[in-house]
Amino acid sequence: KETVWIRTQARTRALQEYCHPSCNCLAMPRLFCLLLFASVFNSVAHMPEVSGLAALLRLVMGGGPVRNVLHEWFLGGTPKVTIGTQSEITSLPNGLKEQTFLSLPMRLKPGEIKNDYMPIPWPKGHIAVKAFTADLVKDIDGSPPPPTPCCGGPTAAAHNEAYLHHWTLNKWQLPGFLFKSMVKSGGIPFEEDGYLEKEVIAADAGMNTGANGPCPDGLLHTYFGVGNEVRGRPYANGGTELEAYEFPDPYAVVFDGDKMKKDGEFMILNNHIIDIRNVTDRRGCTECDCKVTGVKKGSTYLGGLACCHSTSADGGKCPVAAGTDMTEQAYYIKYTLKWREFSDDVKPLEVMTLEMSDDNTQWSDVPTGGFKESHEALKSDPVLEKSLHGRHSGVNWMKHGSCHIEYFVPKCSEGSACVHSVHNS
Repeated sequence: KETVWIRTQARTRALQEYCHPSCNCLAMPRLFCLLLFASVFNSVAHMPEVSGLAALLRLVMGGGPVRNVLHEWFLGGTPKVTIGTQSEITSLPNGLKEQTFLSLPMRLKPGEIKNDYMPIPWPKGHIAVKAFTADLVKDIDGSPPPPTPCCGGPTAAAHNEAYLHHWTLNKWQLPGFLFKSMVKSGGIPFEEDGYLEKEVIAADAGMNTGANGPCPDGLLHTYFGVGNEVRGRPYANGGTELEAYEFPDPYAVVFDGDKMKKDGEFMILNNHIIDIRNVTDRRGCTECDCKVTGVKKGSTYLGGLACCHSTSADGGKCPVAAGTDMTEQAYYIKYTLKWREFSDDVKPLEVMTLEMSDDNTQWSDVPTGGFKESHEALKSDPVLEKSLHGRHSGVNWMKHGSCHIEYFVPKCSEGSACVHSVHNS
């Protein structure tokens, strides 16, 4: 911290010598101008994976110094709004604190698909998260489940009721009025019209605040969450670990709630649920087979996200058996955090998401300034090359290089060991 402050002072002095005495920079007062540019230059120096245009773009993205200044002076912080429900904070014998939260509900009928982006409640203060576990739960007789520590119990959604295609926990930065609008409407549904994609790119604050990665897609700058396989406590599903995520001392994922509130940042959940009650083809439904969900995406695309984004967006849904009770069910994400107050002995972790289908030419794939990605392993793997570039699955195919999120896994040949192995770098 002392080194950073010395560098900032040096840049400020350099700017003082460079600027005209009036320094009417962007019509801002001289001192404000100096502090802004000192912050900008200092931030660029701490982005070793990017430079040039890529670094400049990062400055105006969510969580960047320019965006933070805009929020502090013009756009305001995150307003105080009640989101979901939460338990009281419990002090554990090992000195950690524990709290459980419940997201806003997502309501589906059998066979329907929902893919929403919802602001979620989060602990206050400057905290070092030591453990995180989440699961999909449901209401009982119309009553929301209580925020008891995750997981299990009668409110847990059974694996034959709902398929959690994916869930990711991200950080966004938006003006207060947009945040309040999102909360009031219960989140933002996925709509394939380009609006949400632009909003995600503009709102994503993860890449600048601890959830980095080579993928330009803001949804992949995630702190926690994956898919249906990461639900509940591992030991309850045949594993040995107590928590889905657990970090040994002195490591932790750090969040500064006070700073987030001032900068207009908040945690957001991308929750993609398929209601599989009484569906006639469960495998085709959960694998998003286009023939099953009824979504058409061209002659080569066989299945994947593009065929099961949400029923409201493209009409996609899974056929259910005749006579099925079409009663709507409300689902929630319940998540339990364990943390301690941040102190100087904590070593903050940066979450890095690497994606198997990534064929970017460089970090974030901007025109210039990103860390180069050669992908020699991918180019030397004919199985992945064929699976990836046959375009039978995956997203973002309009781009030359991208993180396609998924790729086509070919059918096993008869009599083979049915092992699919691919390589990327």
